[in-house]
Formats: sequence, C-alpha cells, structure tokens
Amino acid sequence: MNILKNYQNILILQNMEIVIKNYVTKIVMRMN
Repeated sequence: MNILKNYQNILILQNMEIVIKNYVTKIVMRMN
C-alpha cells in the first residue's frame, strides 16, 4: 500500500516536471 502510494507520488512529480519544462520552453521561445 505504502509502496504503491510512493510510486504514484513519483509519477505525479515526473508529470509536473514535464509540464513545467514545457511551460518554460514556451516562454523562452516567445522571448527570442
């Protein structure tokens, strides 16, 4: 149960990281 929850949290964090990177990339592209 605990391991499953930790795995879920890791997946959510990875998803957030991808979203943030995409967002930052869009901002940088607009600035240039």
